[in-house]
Amino acid sequence: MDNRNATASWSGYLHQGKVGMFLSLQKINDCLLNDKDFNRITMEYESAEDIDLKLGNVVISRHQVKAYKNAEYPNDYIDVLSKQKYEIENGKRKLIQKGFQIMKYNEQSGEYELEVDEESRFLHVINEVKGFNMDKVEFESTYKRSKYVPNDNNIKLYKYPDGKDFCPLRKDDNDNLKEFCIKEIEKILHSQDHIYKNDRSHCEYIYYELLNLLDTEIRINHIEGKYPKILFEDIINIVTSIEKKKNQALNIIRRSFVECWDKFVYDLEINNITVSDEHFRKTESVIKDLNYLDDAQFIEFLMKINIHRVIVPDEITPEDVPKICSVDAFNEIFYSILIQVDSLEFDKNIVGYDFGEGYLLTLINQKPARIGSLLNDLISKKYSVEKIYNEKYLINGHIDNHFIGEKIDEVAATNSVNWNREVSLDNIFYLSKMHLIKVETAIEKLNEES
Repeated sequence: MDNRNATASWSGYLHQGKVGMFLSLQKINDCLLNDKDFNRITMEYESAEDIDLKLGNVVISRHQVKAYKNAEYPNDYIDVLSKQKYEIENGKRKLIQKGFQIMKYNEQSGEYELEVDEESRFLHVINEVKGFNMDKVEFESTYKRSKYVPNDNNIKLYKYPDGKDFCPLRKDDNDNLKEFCIKEIEKILHSQDHIYKNDRSHCEYIYYELLNLLDTEIRINHIEGKYPKILFEDIINIVTSIEKKKNQALNIIRRSFVECWDKFVYDLEINNITVSDEHFRKTESVIKDLNYLDDAQFIEFLMKINIHRVIVPDEITPEDVPKICSVDAFNEIFYSILIQVDSLEFDKNIVGYDFGEGYLLTLINQKPARIGSLLNDLISKKYSVEKIYNEKYLINGHIDNHFIGEKIDEVAATNSVNWNREVSLDNIFYLSKMHLIKVETAIEKLNEES
């Protein structure tokens, strides 16, 4: 796996969405400050470039977002700084030189028309770009070993609220873009004298709901083959609503799910773990598809991987998030299996692998000494377990090669203090073939099957 490309691909996907939402919130605040109408303004995603802010067909500003971790000089962004060039081939336009799209093609006249003025073309980067604003003479005398690239389109590096013309990717709990977004949300709430204007937790929930709005638009338009588009009117309605949304927790879980994967990819990179480009793309596609599930399907997914927990869809709270979406369990079990089993197709319907003997991925991460407590939890969820009756293996973090029905007898016989349920011979675990199998054993067996 080209680690730079992997980081640029996945982390850039998350980063780009946050940039778009930040730009939208910032523009709304600018309009509020200057008493301008903003309800008809839209944020278009991945149309002409990564992000457009538009009023009707008029481009207010256009933005490219590049999450190149190892980029240092303008030459690393030559595809942005160059002018686009086309040639006609078999009566159709063919792009022969990439560049920032500042012109639009008029098919009736066959000519190009300026679409984005010089003050509205922005490049967003995650590292400092050395010598970006230097002329050729100054650059070549300062950076003798780097190639000078002219900025023919007069692209500007975007300057963020902290005064820097770059914004790093999220790392652990350091998420600058999240903070920038929350500050803009707070500004809006203060300008409206909102009841939650001083409630930081409410602002965080709004932030997650806005990202979910974007993810939902991406999901819907991905299916329909269209470009995602969000009205500022929809953004302001979410920000200024006085209702505590019942799906706040689910929005946080969705974001935690993809950010867990983001961290996992980062760990792959720093530990120099090699994964083929093809398999990485397939795994990334699985993560995106799961994240793009509608709410009901996503909750069903959560219930399957949390087969040991009682999850009542309408009663999930933000306090439940660390348990339902355990970072350690996702990294050590779920993502580890996806990335290390490279020759079998992951089945999103069963959330695992199915080739005669079903393997279900779970977030069960208890140590072997806690097996009594775990079995008690599983039995209490008998009716949920019935849905996975035909799966032979429950992939978990630490407990290996145990037939669950047999372990019930062993644990019950010890009169463990963790055991407080009557064991019935018609229990589903006696009738099924279900085993607990730990990650390492599952990876070995699955790769052998291929």
